Amino acid sequence: MATNEFTRRLPIEMLCLTLLRERDMYCYEMVQALTIRSEGKISLAEAGLYIMMYKLLKKGYVSDSHTVLDSDGAGRSRSRVYYHLEPSGEEHLKKLIEEYDRTTEGIRLFMTYDPDAPEPRKKPRKPRSSAKKTKTKSDE
Repeated sequence: MATNEFTRRLPIEMLCLTLLRERDMYCYEMVQALTIRSEGKISLAEAGLYIMMYKLLKKGYVSDSHTVLDSDGAGRSRSRVYYHLEPSGEEHLKKLIEEYDRTTEGIRLFMTYDPDAPEPRKKPRKPRSSAKKTKTKSDE
């Protein structure tokens, strides 16, 4: 599993909100889905995800609901916190995806830059609208 520094800087918020766009999920379920869908290339500790989800809750991008599961046989019951994507979270996700696309395109351009290639043609600038010229003594 990838746990290097680069992985920690991945847009995990965008990935988790994308999962929640599909259906409500709890943190462990999101961690598993991230690992499975990335074929093990992205891994995340549950604790880190809880912190991020708390921040998203405070911003109103997600809501949560607590579900009590059946008892474990010893009289103890377990609970799960399911997260739900709110409309404001959907808008936030769209912005994250746009920023991600813009950034990855910039990185692609940077990585494929050929300093020996001819420069792309630049569009000629339109002349600025000229202000009225006043006659000077030298114009006479």
